[in-house]
Amino acid sequence: MGTDTALPRARIAQLAALRRLGQGTAHAMNNALTAALGETGFLLEDYKDDPEVSEACQAIQRALQRCASLSHALLTHSQPPGPAEAEVDLVRLVRDLEPWLDESIGSRRALSVEAPDDLVMVTGAPADLRLVLMVLVSFAAERGEDAEVAIRVEGGEPAVLAVDITARARAEEAVGWLGDPVSAPDPLDACSLGAARDIIAAMGGRWQVESDGPERWQVRAEMPTSS
Repeated sequence: MGTDTALPRARIAQLAALRRLGQGTAHAMNNALTAALGETGFLLEDYKDDPEVSEACQAIQRALQRCASLSHALLTHSQPPGPAEAEVDLVRLVRDLEPWLDESIGSRRALSVEAPDDLVMVTGAPADLRLVLMVLVSFAAERGEDAEVAIRVEGGEPAVLAVDITARARAEEAVGWLGDPVSAPDPLDACSLGAARDIIAAMGGRWQVESDGPERWQVRAEMPTSS
């Protein structure tokens, strides 16, 4: 009897320690990335008339912004969990994240949000759904400086959280990686996209990827609405 109860307690303590480690790591990364982004911005301003240096600074900024997005996702996901299941309004979730998402994708990429005025309620963990949205927008922004990202929320049955991407990057490759995250050449993409897809599946939802031409594709996360 003692062994049966000790093991779960030890596991809970281990998970709590890992959560604290994740929070500490994310905070440290955020501080370092904020400083690095600031210094890169100053450097870009000082050398804006030098095309070679300017291009290098912009490449560094893109890489730093991507790391900042993943760090934010780690920080969000390492928070102490709330109820295993709760009613979540997808419209509010997207609107609350919109300012951060707009800043994270960079000024050269366009972000738009289309959502109904009514509530769109689903049952799930808010932190999980925020992670799904952050992963998809971060992936979309990495397709190129000219990327256009549109987030849509649709009511009805099922509820839909969709991300439409328009970019010069070849849609065929992106669709393949989104449909089968393990095939993504970047390990970060493979892990984060796989986690996002698994979250939707665990909610009893569907993960659909479609292409509409060589430069446009869409990810649709369909979820049962709350009864």
